[in-house]
Amino acid sequence: MVTGERALLFAAEHGLNLELQADPDNPNLYTNPQIIELLEARSAQAEKLALIVSGLSGAGKDSVIDELVEMGRFDRVLTATSRKKRLEEKNKPRSYVHLPGPTEFMVQAEAGSFWEYVPYAGHYSGLRWRELETALNWDTNIVPVFRVDPVGGEKLMRMWMKGGKMLAEHQLVYVFVLPESRDELVNRLTARNGLDAMDREARLGQIDKDLARIDCASHVLINPDGDLDNTVATVVGIVESYQEWMGLKIN
Repeated sequence: MVTGERALLFAAEHGLNLELQADPDNPNLYTNPQIIELLEARSAQAEKLALIVSGLSGAGKDSVIDELVEMGRFDRVLTATSRKKRLEEKNKPRSYVHLPGPTEFMVQAEAGSFWEYVPYAGHYSGLRWRELETALNWDTNIVPVFRVDPVGGEKLMRMWMKGGKMLAEHQLVYVFVLPESRDELVNRLTARNGLDAMDREARLGQIDKDLARIDCASHVLINPDGDLDNTVATVVGIVESYQEWMGLKIN
């Protein structure tokens, strides 16, 4: 059972009974003891570190990653999507590979270009082999950030836990981002430019499916409205703690 006074109120609303531990110094942070134990056991052998940031649509994943990338110590692993660019994305650094619609997306998928892909809220999104393999070969002074949906996050984490060859050199830290409540999530999706009512309802309809995959995350982080700086600082602190254990240089 989740512990702590604010113990994942959002997850509780959806009937989750998770074996997570509240961080004594941060009321927004929870850890998965089983995954943390595995991370600690592999710290001495791992040569590189990669970060997964996933969570619910509207939880603030992209905002967190944008801030991390601005620091110069992290870089986003581009994922592909069949959806059009949102208004707020047009003047930002490239965040996605925007393919020209579902048909072109599926042409590439059927040709074997994707490591994983899923239909999500009326669109397709996925991680292509080329971006995955390139990111895993980056220098150790840059932390690759995988911004994937919960299906992709679970797949990456389970592959790492099984000791797959592709991720054998890496320590893989997985942060699952949540809003404080369903009401807050609805407010964020309502305020999002370019999101119509049908798209918003489709994303809200994903909540239970996405939360069902949260048990693969090493850390669960609540991202309160208006508190982005602290959320980002928490992610940086998590990454730095593993870099120290691994003996990696912190830039």
